Amino acid sequence: MVVEVTLNKVLTQGTTYRTHPRVCYVVQKIGTNSTSSGYLVIDGKVTGAIIADIAPIRKTSSYVYGPLDISRLPYVIPPDTSFYWNGASGSDVRLIGKILQLAPGEVVPESLLARYREQPDKHIKYVSGSYSFGTDTAWSDGTEVTILTLTPTTIEKYKFNDLVVVDIANATISDGDVVLKFYVDNNPLEFLESNNVEAGLDILAFPHRDDVATNEVAFSLKDLPILLEGDHTLKVTAKNISGSSITPPSGTSITLTLYMVGEYSKGVA
Repeated sequence: MVVEVTLNKVLTQGTTYRTHPRVCYVVQKIGTNSTSSGYLVIDGKVTGAIIADIAPIRKTSSYVYGPLDISRLPYVIPPDTSFYWNGASGSDVRLIGKILQLAPGEVVPESLLARYREQPDKHIKYVSGSYSFGTDTAWSDGTEVTILTLTPTTIEKYKFNDLVVVDIANATISDGDVVLKFYVDNNPLEFLESNNVEAGLDILAFPHRDDVATNEVAFSLKDLPILLEGDHTLKVTAKNISGSSITPPSGTSITLTLYMVGEYSKGVA
């Protein structure tokens, strides 16, 4: 009979690990302190990219959110299988979920083995983009800039149904100053505007992990996901609607960095 116990382990970059011959890991949440993109490698196969900006290694009073919930597409590490963290040098990854301890001769349930087989081509990952205005360049009223463009290949598909995060550097932005807009094939998702109401979502609704003083509620597309099929293009922009220019501190550049998390699939349903 399978015995389930809690999985909550920290792995370090540069070390290869191996599961016990009668142990299977099911990873349902994942977090890292890596400030560059990283991913778990299971049996030599790459899984979804994460970064501390969207999946901190733990939730603290200084962070809006903690490890990323991947329970709808968990990672399965079967018995006697090698795995390691490929992230920034010296970085860590936290794996949270459950451990299946098998009796002698017992096998991993087929549903988990099926998930193991598909996980290199179907997993949760992030994409990102940024825009920098240039040193001492003001963001003029009415100016709309593109932060991200993404065009999957024919056999790829994204379902953005998770975190959307914007990291704002060198700009003081108040409620109602800037909106974020989403387009697919240059068609705006919000295409009807009311009088004096600009299309788009207020940028302060998308807090970065350490924006607790601005907004303690993370933004998610869970209830209204954006589906991006192969050969179609997603574009995300930011527009200054404040009525005046937004000016950076002297010697700096206003920079916007966007992170979007969703389900990625390649050649699978």
